[in-house]
Amino acid sequence: SIGSMTPGANFNADLPDAAKFVTVAVLPDASQATLTLFAQKAFNFVTQTTHTYSFNEATATLTTNFASTTTNVYGAANTGTLQALYRHQWLYSPQVTGATSTTSIYPSPRGDMKLINSSTFQTMMPHLGVLPNLGWANTGTKATINAYLNAFAASIGNMPTAADGYNKDQFTELTTNLQIAKQVGNTAAFNTILTQLRSRLQDWLVANDADYNRYFAYSPTFNHMSHYPNGFGSSGTFVDAHFHVGYFVNAAAILARYDPAFVINYGPMVETVIRSIANETKDMTDPGSNGTVSPWFPYLKYFDPYAGHSWADAKATDQESVSEAIHFATGVLLWGEASSVVTGSNIMRDLGALLYITESEAARQYWFDVDNAVNGAPYANAYNHQHLTMLYNWGGNYATFFGTEPEFIHGITYLPATGASTWLGMNAAAAAVEYAQIGQNYAGWDGWGQEINALQATFSATNAITAFNANNGLWSPDKKAFTYHWDHTFDSVGVIDPTVNADITGYQVFKKGICKHYMIYMPPGKGPKIVTFTDGQAFNVPDDTVITYYVCPTLPLTLLSFSAKLNHQKTVNLDWTTASEININRFELETSSDGVQWTKINEQLSTAISNGGASYHCTDDHPTSGINYYRLHIIENDNVFSYSKIQVVNIGMQSGQLNIYPNPTEHIMHIEWMSIDQDVAYLQLLDVLGRVLIAHHSAELSVGINLLTLDSSSLTAGTYILHVTTKSGALVGDYKVIKK
Repeated sequence: SIGSMTPGANFNADLPDAAKFVTVAVLPDASQATLTLFAQKAFNFVTQTTHTYSFNEATATLTTNFASTTTNVYGAANTGTLQALYRHQWLYSPQVTGATSTTSIYPSPRGDMKLINSSTFQTMMPHLGVLPNLGWANTGTKATINAYLNAFAASIGNMPTAADGYNKDQFTELTTNLQIAKQVGNTAAFNTILTQLRSRLQDWLVANDADYNRYFAYSPTFNHMSHYPNGFGSSGTFVDAHFHVGYFVNAAAILARYDPAFVINYGPMVETVIRSIANETKDMTDPGSNGTVSPWFPYLKYFDPYAGHSWADAKATDQESVSEAIHFATGVLLWGEASSVVTGSNIMRDLGALLYITESEAARQYWFDVDNAVNGAPYANAYNHQHLTMLYNWGGNYATFFGTEPEFIHGITYLPATGASTWLGMNAAAAAVEYAQIGQNYAGWDGWGQEINALQATFSATNAITAFNANNGLWSPDKKAFTYHWDHTFDSVGVIDPTVNADITGYQVFKKGICKHYMIYMPPGKGPKIVTFTDGQAFNVPDDTVITYYVCPTLPLTLLSFSAKLNHQKTVNLDWTTASEININRFELETSSDGVQWTKINEQLSTAISNGGASYHCTDDHPTSGINYYRLHIIENDNVFSYSKIQVVNIGMQSGQLNIYPNPTEHIMHIEWMSIDQDVAYLQLLDVLGRVLIAHHSAELSVGINLLTLDSSSLTAGTYILHVTTKSGALVGDYKVIKK
């Protein structure tokens, strides 16, 4: 075609009769190779996009899939399209390092966007944990916290009713104080607060008031559920509605912990309100219409799956208080956890996991720039802040809609301070950098002390306690119990360790020196249950609790050896030897066919004398065909327990099976792969955050058992994921490996 372009004006193209389409693209560079690549895709028009997700609680992983359907408008070969991934995507996507990767990068206000040559891609984000409240591992005193709780309970009758649907102070203070009262055994305060919370929440969920005040109403015109009276335009122009609804949903989630009848009586209404903000399906029928109205709500209305965060403006142009969006997501996740015992469904939990894991990661990358790779570094000459408050679809700003004071600009991205605010401190060093940007003392923080103090405690609890004690008068009575409890808990447990994950939704791991605290939330009706962490620790957690386990590396025994070997009788000999046993009660032999579900096959009491050592033996007379995993369950006299390293025995591999050994490994890892045809294996080693540490390692597969190797000597000790795919891109599996 023949064309011309006038700078700053129009582009004119004289197209031949056979050419009816024009494709315009901004190229990441001026190379011929890039132009050729784009030309190959130019007329493959995108006709459909899909977004799917799944949450695997056992592996603490959120998997999100993005797919684009393309059609070549000239009937030529359809070679798919190109896609640019945001930073929060490519950090966790295997496609940016595999065969679909390119070297092209687009600079953007969200950091570098990486180009991939694929119509589909996947992200695998780790779930770093969430709690409804912190456990009682505390340097404070119950007498002090009970005094704060009693003062709050005594004043609860004077708590004002919210003038509109923005129930931030009312619901937040009720739920935080309620959980602390339960934890410290203050039954009187607990019952008083519970009654008040139930009354206020049910008032909103039932529209039976004579004056029709405090209720929700559905608009078929906008497919939206609004609350009345409303504030900040949440019902008129739908601005900030997810912020407001988050306070209702979190209140419902906490109430559900203590009142199963609430789930039965009000659960459908709570989930209707949730779906008005973030519907998990594109085809939801009105639950009260016997399926005659469809759809009732749009798919993920306020949440942008590709951008990775919500938009507060109905026109999807901006979001200020990302923390309140995360608060909504937290509420959905905790509601799903607490209600699933009654409903038998994990739909709400998985929806909450999608929202919470994705939006909190987007917040860390774009609002807080924890890696100094988005706001602070690329635009340092024009933008002199690492923190960003106003995120727009075109960029961002260091400002708010209501003021320019630093405590406003930062505090609006911290609130509300709840037990689930640990996401603020997943990176303690970055939290310290964030705190330093505020640059004022408590007296100048104009009512934002609780939120800023909560951030400070995640990296320096001692200083947070000092500041709270010196400025105690700045805290209203309804906030004192939470701040005291939060600060003193962090003072006891240290800082968050995001590198250790668990096979349960509600958890958090903390480290202080060489010691660790494992905090676990077991929803009512789901315990007792053994919860296992990726560093090998496991705890038998009772039902209906937030409990903390303390572990310091003082070994109860020295395990010299543990082996599992197949003998001529096709049974497995299991032998282990100890050098010293301190406080050991017994050993339980466990076996598994998948490394996830374990069964006890033998139990032996400790035979060591005077803290000495001993040798033990038993036999597995009935191993299964294929891979058999074995481990020692080592139980102390006080029922504290730990596990040995896993041993593997392969009895007749089946097609597609992998046998990885030694695991744990020091240097070379061997992978046995049974293949029924010729193929190509692609191996990647990821850390627990999904980041690629050892890039694509490919190997030809022949029919039969193939022996592959992977050198892990460059890695530090820890837990990693071996990501295995084939030439076609099919996922064989993700396997946990441990580097010694």
